[in-house]
Amino acid sequence: MKKFILAALALFLTVLTVSAQTGSPKFKGITVAGDASVFVDALKTAGFTYVAEHDEYYLLKGPFAGFNDCRTIVSRTAATNMVAKVTAVTEVYSTWFSIRSDYEDIKEAYTQKYGVPDSDHHFFSPPYKLGDGYEETAVRVDKCHYLTIWHVDGYTIGIRITSSMKICIGYENDAIMKVYSDEKESNRISDI
Repeated sequence: MKKFILAALALFLTVLTVSAQTGSPKFKGITVAGDASVFVDALKTAGFTYVAEHDEYYLLKGPFAGFNDCRTIVSRTAATNMVAKVTAVTEVYSTWFSIRSDYEDIKEAYTQKYGVPDSDHHFFSPPYKLGDGYEETAVRVDKCHYLTIWHVDGYTIGIRITSSMKICIGYENDAIMKVYSDEKESNRISDI
């Protein structure tokens, strides 16, 4: 019985340690939750520059994950001003090889931190395919589909290559995204 209790305690401490190491995902060391104004202030303290404010989001610029000048969008709930999603978008890439290389590098970094992705897509829609020499064209006409997703502790984290030759890294707070959608729908209905 004593050995069983010690084994159970060891298992519990191992689970607790692994949990403490991952915790809630953070963007630039800041948990994607809470009041959007406070979150934006924390980003400014972390080196981001405030650009603009709109009804549903704040726009900032700053360094993130090794990319020097990311345009960063902090999406917020309309009525309660809660952080729902943070999206960092890189500068435009000039070649397929450079965007793919950086995509693979950042994907590997996230895989090291959060484990094997829950969803990992990388393919081209016809008539394009990897190695045909037209990959950049495929990206620009939205026929390149590179998207990796992790579900971590109530958050969805995604990385993708956009048709504007940029890498987009997004963090969604799943619970607040539901509030975001509900408030947006409520505003839409009240307008009608």
